[in-house]
Amino acid sequence: MKPGKKLITLRGIKDLQIPIPKNVNLHYDGFVEDISEHSLRLIADYNNLTPEKMKQEERIIERFKSDPFVCGRLHTFSINKKINNHIFLKKSKYFDEDTLNLAHEETHFLDYVLNLSCHQLEPMEILAQDILDRNNRLTRFSEIEDEEVRADIGGIHGLSLHKGNIYHPELFRSLSYPLAFKIWKKSKIPKRENYVGIGVGKINDWLGRVRQ
Repeated sequence: MKPGKKLITLRGIKDLQIPIPKNVNLHYDGFVEDISEHSLRLIADYNNLTPEKMKQEERIIERFKSDPFVCGRLHTFSINKKINNHIFLKKSKYFDEDTLNLAHEETHFLDYVLNLSCHQLEPMEILAQDILDRNNRLTRFSEIEDEEVRADIGGIHGLSLHKGNIYHPELFRSLSYPLAFKIWKKSKIPKRENYVGIGVGKINDWLGRVRQ
């Protein structure tokens, strides 16, 4: 592992270990009654938002209040050179939806760590390799522009690792899930043995299969 990093183990993307900067923390807050109210409590606890950031946060919370499909959030705070990330969910009626939502937010976290790492792609490459190793699928996250679609692909991977139902009809209510599901279905590799030991970044003969 590179100097200045530590390993964390994800829960939704079952048992996946990811190296992240030592000043970055991931907190699992579990299920909350209201996403907006929990966001406000965290803001009050950290008490370090600038007026501009507070206005931005107010707009986000208003959007959450008006959107019945918001069921999870990754909320990030920087304080004293430490970056604290909180994942929290609103419990649904279905195991499949809750599990996908957790892995979805974890994938947002990996995308965020990617930005912290000056676009060195390491966390998302590790996720792509894990999808290849445990689900026999080739995923080119760098070719998927929509961050919600990327997060849903991570969610599908996590749900499959927990033996959930990726065909559950409730999942398709999300605007991003149908496209993520389509990409997932097209990314299956027919002969896994041909790819054993080959890094995701070096596989060049599977172009077009996971494109939108």
